[in-house]
Amino acid sequence: MCGRFTLSEEVFILQKTFEFYYHDEADLPRYNIAPGQKILTIVEEQGEKIGRKMTWGFIPPWAKAKRNSTLINARAETADEKPSFKHSFHTRRCLVLADGFYEWKKIEGGKSQPFHFTLLENKPFAMAGIWSEYRQGDELFTSCCILTTAANEIMSSVHHRMPVMLTGNEGDKWMYSKDKQQLKSLCKPFQSEEMQMVKVSELVNSVHNDYPELLNSL
Repeated sequence: MCGRFTLSEEVFILQKTFEFYYHDEADLPRYNIAPGQKILTIVEEQGEKIGRKMTWGFIPPWAKAKRNSTLINARAETADEKPSFKHSFHTRRCLVLADGFYEWKKIEGGKSQPFHFTLLENKPFAMAGIWSEYRQGDELFTSCCILTTAANEIMSSVHHRMPVMLTGNEGDKWMYSKDKQQLKSLCKPFQSEEMQMVKVSELVNSVHNDYPELLNSL
């Protein structure tokens, strides 16, 4: 799964890297992004890549009475079939920008040790997402979730699932492709040899902590 992540890069660097338009405040850097918060995504609008803020926690269009959702992840293997996700999988895919994510490993005494996973050079990457929106009166509610897949070798030592990570032109394929088989082929474990992980402080457990020292290796 993916329950917390980081995005510490400046927005103009992200725009240069992912080639998208964005005219809002980015609220970056972030070192402990949590469900229910607004996150930076990229969507396709009339053939252009546009940056948008969305609430992390997917709300299906038919569940309009709900303002908060625990649907922060969707299994890539079944997202195209599940009633909550299938419409968005086929018509509303997005990129969730990140430069790392946290996962917790169960240890003795019933505790969990957090680890931070990044690319080898700590470069930003995209996570495959799907999104939904509905309007209620004058309010527009936009929400998203992150797709997950089986863990790769480095990840499996901590958890059996990981986010679908996209680099290079994979992000464009995820947003623009209409080929279901190509979309499914993108939802694979990322290469272990291109990732690294570090053990970090349990201070990350609190969503109120959001500062660079959270990334310090123990």
